[in-house]
Amino acid sequence: MAARGGLKSPSEILREMGYDPREVWREAADDQAYFKEHDLPFACDPHNAKDGGEASSGSGFGDDEEKDDQPVTPKARPKANR
Repeated sequence: MAARGGLKSPSEILREMGYDPREVWREAADDQAYFKEHDLPFACDPHNAKDGGEASSGSGFGDDEEKDDQPVTPKARPKANR
């Protein structure tokens, strides 16, 4: 919320969470490149959104019968050393 409102930068929020922003951005860029190379949709890419801004159906990952309202457990990321 703070980033969307312009109160904090995404990098500042990542640092507060204990992450190295440059490492996170590098990892995200690597992920995007991998998805593009293998013709996989990247859920956060606005180019994959419908007209209303919602992600298009059929993510290409996992079971297609999976419901959107099911919680997703994020992969744990080690905190950066300061």
